[in-house]
Amino acid sequence: MFRRTRRSAFTLIELLVVIAIIAILIGLLLPAVQKVREAAARAKCQNNLKQISLAAHNYDSTYLQLPPGLVGMQLNESGTWPNYPCNGVLTFLLPFVEQDNVYKQLVTYQGGPTLVTGGVVLVNDPQAPNYWPATNGKGAAGATWYNNATNVALSNTRISTFVCPSDDPYSNVTGTWIYMGADDTGLFQGVYYPVSSLGLNMGRCNYVGNSGAFGNCSGNPGLNFYLTYVGPLTNRSHNKIGNIYDGTSNTIMFGETVGDISGSYGSGQIRNYSHSWFSGSLMVTYWSLPAQPQWYNFSSKHTGVVQMGMGDGSVQRIRTITQSAGSDVGSSAWYNLQRIAGFQDQEVIDYSQLTF
Repeated sequence: MFRRTRRSAFTLIELLVVIAIIAILIGLLLPAVQKVREAAARAKCQNNLKQISLAAHNYDSTYLQLPPGLVGMQLNESGTWPNYPCNGVLTFLLPFVEQDNVYKQLVTYQGGPTLVTGGVVLVNDPQAPNYWPATNGKGAAGATWYNNATNVALSNTRISTFVCPSDDPYSNVTGTWIYMGADDTGLFQGVYYPVSSLGLNMGRCNYVGNSGAFGNCSGNPGLNFYLTYVGPLTNRSHNKIGNIYDGTSNTIMFGETVGDISGSYGSGQIRNYSHSWFSGSLMVTYWSLPAQPQWYNFSSKHTGVVQMGMGDGSVQRIRTITQSAGSDVGSSAWYNLQRIAGFQDQEVIDYSQLTF
């Protein structure tokens, strides 16, 4: 005789309890997973900065000088930025980060009486008055790289080495920087193309050259103090690794930037601007390292830190040292940031105020 038995099952309450326990476990696990992902992204970002810094070393070994930070107007000229190529330091380093194919296709200008419209200057930087047609030291209309269709097409190349994996620089909604830097008067300015036009497809980047406190502001006697903390990469610079008197391990060569973010940091953000790797984007350190990223300071999507590629190829994690840009000018931490940004100040750096 067979006997039927009923198979036991979960009651509704028991099922809800199990679901709640699983939800709690997932909630506990998720932050750990996010931390692991961010650690991996930060390590990849460190490797990117290391590769870029070592590429600058290889450039120096090949050409016996570091590349210029950007190709803008010569010192003491009266031109304006659209009259110059305005290609930046990363274009010089393309062959040294496995992007030789892009580098070889660039349309260049090597000097002489005939202007190559939108031709970039890459090697043996031509000097005035022969590096541009006779224009009385004011450059020439049509000189900027984005006036050349081939160079514009190449600028759209996406290069993973130039992008921090913790960030999405392609999410900008306003514009993409095509020029940023300080001229010899200390004027720091940036120019962007809207994402509604040329700025939409440009290959973005998170890494820019270090110009120090205010770049090479030698044309403005009122800013002579800041020349103490000039960085290794400035407009039309011709510095050498051997001239980094502070020591390559004590000097920032490249650093992170997110361009600009409005809204509360960490939530409700709007990404306004991003940088193009092709453009002449340099960064100054006068406005410190605030927690709220602005277009005019080094910044990152890593919580509380900005990673810097040093002159020896190492990477330093510099903590954000103020809440708002420029609010700590003249403080001890601010001075230490300028010291690590300058390459010939020969002042002692207190790393306890900068790193963890």
